[in-house]
Amino acid sequence: MKSQLGPRPVRHILFGPRLFKVFALLSLFLVISTAVFCDFAVPIQRKLTSIFPYPQKLVIDWSNKETINTGSDPLIYRSESIYVLSLPRRTDRRTRMESLRTYLGLNWTYINATSAEEEVVGQILMNVERLRAEAMHDESEYFTQFLTNAESNTQADGSPSSNLQLVGATKDFTLAPYSPDLPYHRFLTPARVAVWHSHLKILKQIVAGATAAGNDQEKHISIILEDDIDMEKDIRRRLRQVWDFLPNDWDVVFLGHCWSNESTYPAIHRTSSHFAPTHNSLHPSHSPRCTHAYALSPSGASRLVALLEYPPFAYSRAIDQAYAWLVMSGRINAYSVVPSVAVQVKTGIEGNGDVWRPGGSEGNVSSWKEELSEGVLRALVSSMHVHAA
Repeated sequence: MKSQLGPRPVRHILFGPRLFKVFALLSLFLVISTAVFCDFAVPIQRKLTSIFPYPQKLVIDWSNKETINTGSDPLIYRSESIYVLSLPRRTDRRTRMESLRTYLGLNWTYINATSAEEEVVGQILMNVERLRAEAMHDESEYFTQFLTNAESNTQADGSPSSNLQLVGATKDFTLAPYSPDLPYHRFLTPARVAVWHSHLKILKQIVAGATAAGNDQEKHISIILEDDIDMEKDIRRRLRQVWDFLPNDWDVVFLGHCWSNESTYPAIHRTSSHFAPTHNSLHPSHSPRCTHAYALSPSGASRLVALLEYPPFAYSRAIDQAYAWLVMSGRINAYSVVPSVAVQVKTGIEGNGDVWRPGGSEGNVSSWKEELSEGVLRALVSSMHVHAA
């Protein structure tokens, strides 16, 4: 008699007809559900895009290789360094800047910007307050060469106003008493101190590098960018056209600017040049605000460090207001590219941005508007629409 405990025949489970039917039904279900989801999801995405247009622009489809400029030519000159100031926590901005960098084929270095919450910012504000209090009673040349109307800012007993540290200075070191009616840009806030500290930090790094390199850095160009910008697609051609007119003693060239008519002074020309600019021109700077994109010569970087560290001018106002005054008072030899080849991106409510007031809400954002002829981000968005069609 054969044993009832013998080996059972092997069943080919993977190829069984019953399991095959199950897989077939699951596949059919997935196909149908995917089609239904897409019909449902596309109108929703279009609706969200109409309400929140800009975040959609930041999702770049790099599968379209035609939109990528794989070159690595310098932006202006064969000897240049580009630095991007960016808060580490703003990964959204760094993602956008990487899209910009990849498209243009540029190389740059990210520099961690100073946050308004860092301890150093509070220390600086306390030093500014202490220095201003001393300036009210100190008649030495050290202070009076900058101080112009300190007497109008004292209280009846001769003590300094306790609110002066909240107000940004004007001109060299003109102080105004605190008033709640002052416009927002007149206040000295932790955020503005942090921006000053960030720019000064990279400027000092540039000067230290130039000092170490010696004569090899005499014609080196340093470019400082903030992480909220867009650039012209053909920015290289535009800058090379105007750079031919730049005098040898230049300190700063503003690639972008705001709140000033930078074509106030006539454009500079050289009769010996074999071509003339067709899109942009180079003008002696008038009073450029905004520090989102500017180039520096080695001497310009050194001069800025000396001026921005000089008390009581140091940390006396927003840094772009400081730059504007240094230009207007003739302390730096600056030029502006007109129109701008780099502009600040508006990312807030209805296309406005947080470039003027940190955490800006509706009604508290910059109303300055300047458009590029054909910006990189616009080109990327257009490419996305073409491939989605």
